[in-house]
Amino acid sequence: MCGDCEKDLDSLIERDSYSDLSDEQLAELSRESHLPSFKKSFLTELSKLFKTSSFLCNHCIDDFLKKWDGFAIINSEFKESEISLSSFYYQSSLYELYKEDDFDIFVDMMGCSRCENGDITSIWPYPNNLDVLFDLYDDELKAVAKLAEKCPFAILTDDFASKIYSMLKQLSEKSTNLCLDFKFYRCRNLDDEAVLFSRQDMGPVPDEKAQENRFNHTGYGYLYLATTEDVSFGEVTYSSNGPRKKQVCMAEIRLLKSLKILDLTDVQGNNHKDDTYQMLICSPLVYNHPDNKNKFQNKMYATKEYIFTRFIADCALSLGFDGIKYASRFGRSGDNFVIFKDKTNKQFKWDEIFIIDDIYRYPKNDDD
Repeated sequence: MCGDCEKDLDSLIERDSYSDLSDEQLAELSRESHLPSFKKSFLTELSKLFKTSSFLCNHCIDDFLKKWDGFAIINSEFKESEISLSSFYYQSSLYELYKEDDFDIFVDMMGCSRCENGDITSIWPYPNNLDVLFDLYDDELKAVAKLAEKCPFAILTDDFASKIYSMLKQLSEKSTNLCLDFKFYRCRNLDDEAVLFSRQDMGPVPDEKAQENRFNHTGYGYLYLATTEDVSFGEVTYSSNGPRKKQVCMAEIRLLKSLKILDLTDVQGNNHKDDTYQMLICSPLVYNHPDNKNKFQNKMYATKEYIFTRFIADCALSLGFDGIKYASRFGRSGDNFVIFKDKTNKQFKWDEIFIIDDIYRYPKNDDD
């Protein structure tokens, strides 16, 4: 490649003016020597359009979603953020600089920035800082997940778990009680669609009947809520083995006092900018899923997936939080909350925490 051509190309890239590059100039550049300039152009345009220079491709997206499920759950629009390579080409200024056939060849030579595969057909842009975090914490995540499965009560001996506890402590110290002045919902499957549950039956499960769940141990009846009917309905009725039940018993609930809530949905860092926090809420340590086959045969949950989330809940309760806000994989219109019960507080009363305003069938019939 001639020095003058390389100089001209770099100046064009810096001025963001690709239209002056002729076919003759492009033809003079060998593909190998021009690849760094193409990559610079590609990432510059990606950053202009999506505010990031990091992307996943059709080869690594599925593995990423399995490994960092929380990121896709919190950012519900992420799975639909796919853009075909052809669309990116025409949306960017690259079409003024390269013929589409040349563009495709250069992309194949460049490969995916994450998995290095060529033959890219689609990309999914995502935040730059997460790329670094995911690689930085990968080994620590694997180690603590293995320890949680092998020796659940030894989790706090792990350095990474201790780091999470310290992060939650700092978050607690700067958090205040919130007035959650909006409707919450909680539902149960109906055994008999003609008979609704009582208000007492629509509250938290009594301690003596409480089984292990995402944030509670056996014998700890916490109050699980959703901010929309759709999310509540999805959490209770979702089954990988068949359609949802036709109707549930839905309770409309109000909280009666302000509460200190640990937010596990702030992936953008609007209220808490911390690498450990951001990595945690993107990881499968929080947003995991029990074994559907076991769950929907009315057997015990595959509770090993919930060991670390219960550890987080224990840390939160011990640090003064009253509950946790977390995202739902079953509805985009709202979030989930779990409200703790401090069993050492003999003055604790659920009727001072919430009230049920209404009970009804959901989805409603036309004549309801």
